[in-house]
Amino acid sequence: MSRVRRYSVPTSRHLWLSPGILVDADAQADALRAGLAMPPGQGRDDALAAALAADGELLPDEPYADWADRARDQLNSSRQEARLALARDRAKGAGRSGPQDVTAAWLACLDHDPACEEAAGALIRGYLGQGRPEQAARVFERCRAALEELGLRISPSLERIYASAAAARAPVPQGPPDPSSPAPLASPAPAVPPVLARPPREERRPLTVLFAEVAAPTGLAGTLGLEALRDLVGGSLATVIAEVEALGGTVTSVSGRGLQAMFGAPEAHEDDPERAVRAAYRAMSATAAAATAAAATAAGAADTLGLRIGVESGPAVVGPIGGGAKVEYAAFGDVVSIAAALQSAARPGSVLVGPATRAATAHLFSWATAEEVTLAAGATPLAAVYLDAPLATAADRRPRLGGRAPLVGRQAELRTLDIAVREAVAGRGQVIALTGEPGIGKNPPGTGVPQAVHRLGRRGQRPASALA
Repeated sequence: MSRVRRYSVPTSRHLWLSPGILVDADAQADALRAGLAMPPGQGRDDALAAALAADGELLPDEPYADWADRARDQLNSSRQEARLALARDRAKGAGRSGPQDVTAAWLACLDHDPACEEAAGALIRGYLGQGRPEQAARVFERCRAALEELGLRISPSLERIYASAAAARAPVPQGPPDPSSPAPLASPAPAVPPVLARPPREERRPLTVLFAEVAAPTGLAGTLGLEALRDLVGGSLATVIAEVEALGGTVTSVSGRGLQAMFGAPEAHEDDPERAVRAAYRAMSATAAAATAAAATAAGAADTLGLRIGVESGPAVVGPIGGGAKVEYAAFGDVVSIAAALQSAARPGSVLVGPATRAATAHLFSWATAEEVTLAAGATPLAAVYLDAPLATAADRRPRLGGRAPLVGRQAELRTLDIAVREAVAGRGQVIALTGEPGIGKNPPGTGVPQAVHRLGRRGQRPASALA
């Protein structure tokens, strides 16, 4: 059927057509293909513009039918391909290539696909060239918001396009005016608004927090000298920072002889506790080697320096803190206080790990002696343990309870997966995307799908709980 009308399907045997709005999908697709096959020029411009003028929605009364979705997607894809070809032609001087025609063509592309970075980049350059920086900024923000809704980040190339175009339009500093020259008749072009980084928002996340401090006894500055002591402390902290950043962590503050870092924000990984402990071990090993070398040249005085580190995992709220010109990205929660207490209680030259972090990494490292850390007067002491070394091999890189605990509060998601599996067994394949922060629980439902498919195909229908 080449002509598709508005319709309803009251039964499985009858298709009732209405004499109302009619969209000839085949005729539109043929017209679009014919226009795209023509060489660039006025004829192709006219053909594509005429084909795109008929932009009625295909099958609007069937928003959820799979067969209607496929037909709609195919027609919409052909239309967008034609819009982009028309905009490219006009931008190159073929067809109606006036500034307004070129802008209108790229706007049509962006209106139908706000995440189209090609159209956004062309519009940004065009608007800035026309002296319309506000419009360029709106296009940039519109494209960025559309990409963020899809879980994507705007590409560095588009950021460079906007930044370079903005820099080209920025006023060039001039020397002092010549008193004898006449005053300018027109004011300079307005400055282009800069690309401002969107401030991070507050959010609750699972974090692993690391505190590190270079322990130095009182009076060591008199023995080594202030400059030598500063170099030793600064070198130790630089080593910790390098190891933290190499494993994906973020250093949030450096003060005096210590620093704070966190794993899990703003960038999260499934193995953040392991990354933090490995960073602590590497930093401890590197600073111990450096202290040994320094002791040989400082009559043994540098040997009294020691790095002590505390690591713990737990939930926290992360986001900006401060005001005015001093705003930093930081974490708030008990996990921060516990990690700081572990660092204070640790012996120089050691890493003291809290119980939550050890539970997540126990199968990856060997451990030394345990130590009880008092967090507050009258409170139950915290059972911490000193880190020994990474294991050469790990039999199982997942926590012992991973995938075995019951899934709670995911009934709606399980029903969706159950329906998708049954549809796939019936011959109607689908793609299901599970998205979420690391550690939120994506693996348990996902790992049950292959087994559920096998059981459904061999034994017939199974309950949705099989997916858990």
